[in-house]
Amino acid sequence: MTRQEIADIRREKVKLMLTMGLTISGMAQQLGCARRTISSDIRQIKDDWQLQIGELNPAQLIGELQFESKARARELWTLAQESSGQIKINALRALADESWKMAQFLQAVGIIETTPEKFDIRGAIQVVSAVPHREKEKKIAEQTESNRDNGDDPIALLEANE
Repeated sequence: MTRQEIADIRREKVKLMLTMGLTISGMAQQLGCARRTISSDIRQIKDDWQLQIGELNPAQLIGELQFESKARARELWTLAQESSGQIKINALRALADESWKMAQFLQAVGIIETTPEKFDIRGAIQVVSAVPHREKEKKIAEQTESNRDNGDDPIALLEANE
């Protein structure tokens, strides 16, 4: 792989991390490179975007923005599915923000009349966090079955495991 190909791949990752709201230091740490490299990548990304915007007519610009937004949303959704903890939360927040920003943009240019209510990702994350993990469910089921055979109270066991 050439240096240019490596830089292009890194810049795509930087674009995604920008949408997630990561800092330059955070990006540099995750990508294992210098902060100066990330800053340079961000400048290059902005320059590329300026050139692309200057070459498009308004209809093309709207179509291109929608396409890019959908691509970022797919990447963020994949990241959220493959991650856990704070990375998953950040990816879901960025996904919700991406959708909200696109809806606001489409309303501003007159494509849609009203934007939907903003989705509160914190509430959704709390609901998802409250769902027990499959392994924990399996362990509880096994213990319950074992204790039922011994004459123990399965309800008391469930309460003890919560």
